[in-house]
Order: sequence, then structure tokens, then C-alpha cells
Amino acid sequence: MKKAIIYTRVSTGKQVRDGVSLDSQKEMLQNYCLSNGYEVYEIIEDAGVSGTKTNRAGFIRVMNLVRGRKVDAVITYSISRFSRSLIQGAKAIEEMRTKKVDFLTIKEQIDTSKDSAIGNLMLNQWLAFAQFQRDVISENT
Repeated sequence: MKKAIIYTRVSTGKQVRDGVSLDSQKEMLQNYCLSNGYEVYEIIEDAGVSGTKTNRAGFIRVMNLVRGRKVDAVITYSISRFSRSLIQGAKAIEEMRTKKVDFLTIKEQIDTSKDSAIGNLMLNQWLAFAQFQRDVISENT
């Protein structure tokens, strides 16, 4: 059975009200792991932290476990929960690839274990959309 990290993040109270609370993310991700043959190695969260920041405690923990090759996969609800920065997200996912750690999202159905040209294109598009969405939010506030 593959070992997986579940990673959850919210940055605002609005996200809690809109149905993507930490608890709802955890529940969906645990169900995904159970249904898809993953053993949950650890659940890691960042609460109230922007996805644009690289110094998130949970994100750092995830990457340290990846670097130590403690897990086979990192699973998150959506790409925007993992990163709101195209460059940061791409670097982290590329590091996972070099360590043979898969990256999966349940919302966009990203799965880097199924390496393909179209899959890589879509991953980069989702990362760009996550950053774009964050930039729009920033401009509006």
C-alpha cells in the first residue's frame, strides 16, 4: 500500500463557510485515500496562511517528508490549496518528481504518476490559474 501525505490549507474564514474547510478537505481526502489504496502517513495543514507564501509550516513539513522519501504521494483537495504561485508550485512538484513522489488533487484530478505531455500541460495551466485567481483577489482587496 502506498503511503500518502494529506495536505490541507485555508487562508480565510470565507473558505470555511464556502465548504472547503480544513475538516471537509480532510474528510474528502481520507475517503479518497481509502477508496484508492493509499495509507495516510500524516495529515498536514496550514490554517489561515496564504498559498503564495513559501514559509508555511505545513508546506515545509510536506517538502521535508518528500526530500526524506518518507512517502509515495502528496494528496490535496485542489492545486490552489497547495500553491497559489506558479513558480513555487512548479518547483515543489518537480522536486516531488525527482524523488519519485506522486502529486494528486481530487478537484482537478491531477495525478503526476500518469506522466504525459497533456497531463503536464494541464498541471501547468492549473498552477497558472491558481496564481491568476490569487492575483485577482489581491487586486480586488
